[in-house]
Amino acid sequence: MQRDSDRPAILVLDEAQKVRGWPNAVKGLRDADQREGRPLKVVLSGSSSLLLRKGLEDSLKGRFEVLRSTHWGLAECREAFGFTLDDFLFFGGFPGAVRLVVDERRWRAYMRDSIIEPTISNDVLEQEDVREPALLRALFDLGARFSGQELSYNKMLG
Repeated sequence: MQRDSDRPAILVLDEAQKVRGWPNAVKGLRDADQREGRPLKVVLSGSSSLLLRKGLEDSLKGRFEVLRSTHWGLAECREAFGFTLDDFLFFGGFPGAVRLVVDERRWRAYMRDSIIEPTISNDVLEQEDVREPALLRALFDLGARFSGQELSYNKMLG
């Protein structure tokens, strides 16, 4: 589509980190587009920001710009969903989960199964060798339950 036009085009690739060798393929294609003067912009997104960033830093040095798409802030959640400060502090800025806040049990399951577990499994356990994944999950759970508090190492072991 882009070869026959001078107009810029945007190509969006989601979950790029799941394709073996994606950084080198993107680098080669991007460099070819530059040589041939194609005004193509490529957007890479994915659920594993650690894997995406590693590929960018290894193979695409000087060829990318990071655009952060963070969770929503209090002002955005207040305007869009009528959140109070307490709502925001408890439920966070996850717009996709807002429809579930009326059923806290379902909201908690969504957060655990759709946000927390994939992050631990995909971003951490696929990146590093963790000898005791169950202990890592338990430590994360303790950190979430007692956020901002000092915990005794001996009590955590219990």
